[in-house]
Formats: sequence, C-alpha cells, structure tokens
Amino acid sequence: MREEVTFNGITISDFFEVGNVIRPLVGRSNTVAEVSGMDGNRVTGSVMMPNKLTVSFIMSEKDATQRRDAVRNLSMMLHSEEPAKLMFASDNGLYYMAILDGEVPIQEYVRSGIVEVNFVTESPVLYGETRTVTVPSGGSVQIYVEGTYPALPVISGEVYGDSSSLYQWGVRLDEGDYMRIITGSSSARDVVMDCRDRTASVSGSTRLPTLTSDWFELSAGFHTIRNDVGSGSCEVTWQERWV
Repeated sequence: MREEVTFNGITISDFFEVGNVIRPLVGRSNTVAEVSGMDGNRVTGSVMMPNKLTVSFIMSEKDATQRRDAVRNLSMMLHSEEPAKLMFASDNGLYYMAILDGEVPIQEYVRSGIVEVNFVTESPVLYGETRTVTVPSGGSVQIYVEGTYPALPVISGEVYGDSSSLYQWGVRLDEGDYMRIITGSSSARDVVMDCRDRTASVSGSTRLPTLTSDWFELSAGFHTIRNDVGSGSCEVTWQERWV
C-alpha cells in the first residue's frame, strides 16, 4: 500500500515515491545510581525520549540533472524553522510535531536515487483532535478524553474571584484536586491556566496558581470538571495524545 506523507501542509508523497519508513517505538531515558550493598544499580528516574523517524524518498528520474533538481525541490518542501505537522495517512489523522534532524544522505544510482530524511519529534507523542467544552458558572461538565497518553488542558475565561476568599477563582477535577488563582479584584478578569506550558495569567500578567497536587492531566476516560470557587464560565481545551 502506498504511504502518504505530509509535512508542514505539503503532501510530499504527491511528488516523490515513499520507499521506506522507520518509526521506532517510543523509548525511555533512565538515570541510575549505585546503591551500597546492592548488585548493579538502582533506576532513580525515567523520562520518555523524543521519537526519531526516517523516511526514504525515491528519485525515479533517470537523468542525473533532473534527479538533482528533484532533490533541491524536496529540500525546499522539507525546510522548516520550527517543528511542523508530520502526518502519515496510515495514522488516520494523528500527527507528530517534527523537524529535520541531522544529515540528509543521498544515494545515487545509474537511473534512480534515494534520499533518507531524518526527523526528530518535539515530544514523544502523536497528537489528535483538539476538544473544547464550556463549564458554566457555578456548574460542572463531564468530558470524555480519548487517547493513550494524558492530555494537558488549557483553562480560560472571563471570571470573577470570590470576595470571601481573597478574590480567588478556580476549578476542581473529579471532585478532588483543584487549581485556583487570585484575580485581585471584584471586576471581571481574563484568566488562563495552561497545563501544557505550566503557566498562568490574570489579564495578561503572570500569576502563580494554587495547586493541591500538580497541574491537571486528563488520562483517557471520563472526567468531571467543576467551577470550584468564584463565578463566571470558562472553557477547557485539550488535545488528544497517543503513543
């Protein structure tokens, strides 16, 4: 089956035949420490590594000059200053955020050529749909999160802090942990709490939120999000993530 490859909005496979795709499973980087009296070492930490992918494109032009022109065209299509969407049709709409990495070797033969393109992903996951729900003032909503890796929500809205609690406004997840922020006024304030970047702001000014445990992570399945303190509706936006 022909594999379609799209990068930065350009379907590269419309112009070049895809020869081979190497997509290793997500790896982990571990830190270890020696422990007295123990054979070997103890694993003290572990993080998921960015993924590295290799895609081979076949230059089918028999003329060497035409092949080199094709290579230059491919180079222009793959140029990006920042990570961009890398999509494979077989992933049914999921995509990586990736950028070219390392050398781009070219193997030339008498009547054809192969270019191996290496990508490194910004994070180890594939991204899916972006979802948004509105949580009414003083109310709650139940959401269903798809994916196999926790989503990181962004919570935003024009809200009012509760005057009886230092003008705090916040939300609670699954009737447990909460995130709150001091608005500092009885007037409406634009609040953003971004669990992806771990930043929060009130009317554009950076503020530190109060967390009962950590920034919210939405594992796959059902969750309830409730306006916990203060008033005003808010939007909760998250992007599905897969490994």
